[in-house]
Amino acid sequence: MQIHTPTMLLVLSALCFSASLCHLVEWRNLRERALLYWSAGMGLIALAAATAPLRVFEFYAVAIGGANALLLSGYALLYVGFARFCDVKTSLWWYAGPVVWLLFYGLSPAAGSVEARVAVISTISAFYSLAIALTLLNPTARSGPALILSAAFGAHGLFCALRVMLVGLPAAVSDQQLMTGFLFTLVMTQAILMIGVSTYLVIAMVRGRHEQSLRRLSETDFLTGIDNRRAFTTKATALLNDADAGDVALLLFDLDRFKKINDDHGHGCGDEVIKLFVDSTADHLRPTDVFARLGGEEFAALVRRRDKHEPAVIAKAIVRGFANQARTVGGRSIAATVSAGVATNEANRDLNGLLTAADQALYRAKSMGRDRVEAVAVDVQEAGPPADDALLQAS
Repeated sequence: MQIHTPTMLLVLSALCFSASLCHLVEWRNLRERALLYWSAGMGLIALAAATAPLRVFEFYAVAIGGANALLLSGYALLYVGFARFCDVKTSLWWYAGPVVWLLFYGLSPAAGSVEARVAVISTISAFYSLAIALTLLNPTARSGPALILSAAFGAHGLFCALRVMLVGLPAAVSDQQLMTGFLFTLVMTQAILMIGVSTYLVIAMVRGRHEQSLRRLSETDFLTGIDNRRAFTTKATALLNDADAGDVALLLFDLDRFKKINDDHGHGCGDEVIKLFVDSTADHLRPTDVFARLGGEEFAALVRRRDKHEPAVIAKAIVRGFANQARTVGGRSIAATVSAGVATNEANRDLNGLLTAADQALYRAKSMGRDRVEAVAVDVQEAGPPADDALLQAS
């Protein structure tokens, strides 16, 4: 089936221009800088497609030389956009594609051959397309839309390479000026499909990352960077429902006399104490444990346990370690301490049950003098001190 190639080029130009506007609108909403590169790239490809039909009027320098330079410039901008989105470093060499084409078209005697022109333009296009496909496999962009987009650009790159072999076949190019032949039909069909699919997938990919960023912000404590109560509830519930997780324990912490620290030394000092507690506590937890700031000076950690004494040992090490590190904060004598309550899931408690039990143990630790650990269902004395610890003042 033959199609009217100049008309299809104008349709392709309209699609690319629409894609360029879509990317620009998305940039205004999301402020993802890569969208500016994609918008500019699609704009140049739209201009290239609009210029190419001028060959019908024998304006070959513009319709062939200029249009293909614009096309490759668009490819270069698309690649740089994807590289920036994936945090991949780029250099000015990535803009060399259109320069190579212009040097070939302006200086090489082979530029008069349609086969040579198709070979050069297809090779450079394939290079950019395959580079985009590989870039999208970067872990920083890993998502469903990114993987599909990578496959689409990979297929497009292979098709560009295939054009080099097809151009020499009979009827591939019937008339260069009128752009007739099955190769033009294939190129137009594939290009229109590629623009439609890639535009949708790019927007889906960017929106997906934006939604993930918003989700992380909504689940992250702004001061410490650890999980907040919302994230803790989600992750802790999942851990409790995990049949392979085994026995777990909830450690609940509350900084002692924290209001007095704020009143005596200022809220800036109080913030430093909170961050110090987070840093010192993280040293005693495993990557699989769930640690969060529940609010104010209250923290929680849901930990896997190998035996009934291990959670109390961990809690005692955290209490002792923080007391040692918080004697001075920012050059000021603070002597901050923390109290802890420990509850286990031996009684098949859900998260609310564990929080209630740990809170009761924490209240008991506060009422018995602070700077200590109290536990439910476990005698803290039996747990003994941490291996490198002297006797901690905890019951």
